[in-house]
Amino acid sequence: MSRRSLIFWFLTISLLFSACGRAEKRDISSPEKALLGHWVTREGALRVDYYFGDGTFVMTIRDTRLDWNYSVIESDNRKNSITIEIDMGFTDSAGYKIPTGMVLKFSKNRKFITETAEGPEGRITNKWKYVDSRTEP
Repeated sequence: MSRRSLIFWFLTISLLFSACGRAEKRDISSPEKALLGHWVTREGALRVDYYFGDGTFVMTIRDTRLDWNYSVIESDNRKNSITIEIDMGFTDSAGYKIPTGMVLKFSKNRKFITETAEGPEGRITNKWKYVDSRTEP
């Protein structure tokens, strides 16, 4: 093997290892920690992005951004699930807030979520995929 070949392979392997070393390390030790970050779901051509911070929730649809706060109602590490309540500003005729509940069931590797949400319009179910650690668009 020539000296150039050795240098080429050395540089290639070095770049490969350095790229692997920068992989994002995500804490998935609990559903609360696994929820943090950027998630995406698609319904046909419509893409919806979700960004979860510590108690903050941002949803973007096309050019529309919606900001809310959420609280954890229940978390079960064994079942890979978390139930959160989001204050979306809905009120009943007496002016009382109507919270929107959301049950999130993680896949075993916690890279996917099945969402079941209850709200004024009824029950919906969606699949989400983890994208990255960003908590803001």
